[in-house]
Amino acid sequence: MTSKEVSAHYQLAPSPQRETMLEMRKSILEIIPKAEEVVSYGMPAFKVNGTVIAGLLPHKIGRAHV
Repeated sequence: MTSKEVSAHYQLAPSPQRETMLEMRKSILEIIPKAEEVVSYGMPAFKVNGTVIAGLLPHKIGRAHV
């Protein structure tokens, strides 16, 4: 999988979720520089030694129901 293919998934996310996901991406890669970026279950994810360790999926921000 190319980084271009992974990056395309981030671009599909709406704002502000996209920006948050990109910040998380940056943080994960700083903490675990050997992590491989992949798409798993239709979302950007990170693998280490063949195991998915994190995935990023945008969710709509809504009102809390009390």
